[in-house]
Amino acid sequence: MIEVKSLTYRYPEGREAAINGLNLSVQEGDFLIIRGLSGSGKTTLLRSVNGIVPHFYGGHISGDVTVDGLSTRYDVERIRKTVGLLFQDPENQIVMSSVKQEIAFAMENLNFGRSEILRRIEYWADALGISHLLERRTTEISGGEKQRVLLASILAPGPKYVLLDEPASQLDNTIADDLMRLLRGLNKEGVTLLLSTHGKEKGSREFCMEHGAESDCACMNYIFKKREAIPLYTVDNSPLLEISGFSASYNNTVNTVGGDSPVINNINISLRAGEVIGLTGINGSGKSTLLKGIMGLPRVKTEGVVKVNTGNEMKVMNELSPASRARYIAYLGQYPGVYLFHDTLEEEITFSLRNFKENDADRRTLEILDRLFLTKYRYTNPRDLSTGEKERAALASVLVSGQRLILLDEPTRGMDPAKRLALVNYLSGELREGKGAIVASHDTELLRLLSANIYELRNGELICRGRYNG
Repeated sequence: MIEVKSLTYRYPEGREAAINGLNLSVQEGDFLIIRGLSGSGKTTLLRSVNGIVPHFYGGHISGDVTVDGLSTRYDVERIRKTVGLLFQDPENQIVMSSVKQEIAFAMENLNFGRSEILRRIEYWADALGISHLLERRTTEISGGEKQRVLLASILAPGPKYVLLDEPASQLDNTIADDLMRLLRGLNKEGVTLLLSTHGKEKGSREFCMEHGAESDCACMNYIFKKREAIPLYTVDNSPLLEISGFSASYNNTVNTVGGDSPVINNINISLRAGEVIGLTGINGSGKSTLLKGIMGLPRVKTEGVVKVNTGNEMKVMNELSPASRARYIAYLGQYPGVYLFHDTLEEEITFSLRNFKENDADRRTLEILDRLFLTKYRYTNPRDLSTGEKERAALASVLVSGQRLILLDEPTRGMDPAKRLALVNYLSGELREGKGAIVASHDTELLRLLSANIYELRNGELICRGRYNG
């Protein structure tokens, strides 16, 4: 049984309490769905049950959290043997260099025998559809694949309580459905589950949060309301981006499995000003690789030609460094934390503007903070933000510089539907000004709202699927 009693917690540099006088009781065998807007305290609640709040993060805490009568204040090591936590950002949780080692890591620390470790690795890799990844390096696999690897590492030791923070946020729909079936099966076998989500997953009961406290879930009625898609903006027929004969692979020094075999093979893309291309495909199909290749990032070896319309000419990007391409292309990868390194969010955004020697930095900073619902975090350290807030903060730092071509990789991860709509409205304004975007996402509602032209990556090829209706 999990008991949360009068819990109040504030992060070390936080101005407001992330958890505010919270009470919660979770019975053995529950499947608790935790809902709430971005920044409502869902992630902090899960961290509190696992004990990494406050032991890892520090900060100020009062009240108590107990698991089977053990307090997270004093018995955290004993509690972690029965409580598994899947982080929202897999990059912050992976510790080993290979997939097999990652799954084995927790079991080795708990002194499981070698044969039992191998048996459990095989079982959970098969259950989660990652057997083909076991010999891969963790740096080589996609974000969705990393989430499944980490879930295997958490489930393999057989925890009594499993805490999941947006576990389907980077999974394609088929794998997400398979995951929920697996979780329901575990719950029937007696595993207690706490799942934080912005989706429509169902459990045995729901618990809603707002401003760090329990709420009546009224806010959820608004965010699940169906919205009209934005109109399709085609500013002119001249291409903003042209890609021809494009192939991409990972260098031998990085991709030990398959060597230089192409992830993407001989594709062609044309994007006009005012358009959005929605890039879909199963986890590991190459969506992130395509965006990295367009941006010219290290580790990805490419062939073919990439041209971007700068307003004066169709400029060939191939000979330019990533830093030089950044003057023409705004790129946000899957892990927003790597974009945030200043002490306040305001400094983060003005740094981007000054780096490109843009004028009127203060006004533009305040404007984008307002449009992405980030004004109240202006003086907050970005590392203290929730995952959804970090995603918007990284978006702000990337998009504020005004490049005409925008590349976004899973931009709504951790965002509630209301903040997703704010992103759609922001991009709508950018499209009307003659910009264009490629958005790699499993979020079909985002792509529908953007009136995106859908392209699916499959077996290295790009297949046009048209637009989502409804």
